[in-house]
Amino acid sequence: MRNIVSVDDYLLGEENSPVKHEYVDGAVFAMAGATAEHNEIAMMLGCSVGNSKSQLHKARKRLRELLHEVRHYAAHRLLEIAASGA
Repeated sequence: MRNIVSVDDYLLGEENSPVKHEYVDGAVFAMAGATAEHNEIAMMLGCSVGNSKSQLHKARKRLRELLHEVRHYAAHRLLEIAASGA
């Protein structure tokens, strides 16, 4: 049986802790390489820090793909406009 930690107790403990922790469904886990900002974002999303980082990676990848498609479309459209003499 695990101990359930309240959000208030978790936040109070994080204020002075040299090691950052992850808060998931009342459980607290020590983490390596996470910042206070990572913890805050994950807590706001209601997911683990690892999951929030993974989702961020996927979102950035998709954004790069969309930007590439837009640039490709714009370049071809500009060529069409130039060729038409407009």
